Amino acid sequence: MSQGVQVVGLYVHELDEALTFYVNKLGLEKDNDVKQGDYRWLTVRVPGESVEISLETPGPPLHDEATAEQLRELITKGAMNGLVFLA
Repeated sequence: MSQGVQVVGLYVHELDEALTFYVNKLGLEKDNDVKQGDYRWLTVRVPGESVEISLETPGPPLHDEATAEQLRELITKGAMNGLVFLA
């Protein structure tokens, strides 16, 4: 039985650029930043909160190139899911 949300995924074009935005502009804190070969796993969170926001770039090992390209186009159009922050 599910008891809550721990991680929410958000696709971005570039991890370091997204990290700078979420930390320096929105005031979130970096949580996990793990490299596994060519794959990088990166999360941020609202200070004091437990829910992590996983910043992900489309591509291997999660997606083949055709799918990754479709996702990049949707990100560019603003058609992917977003987040709503409370002030």
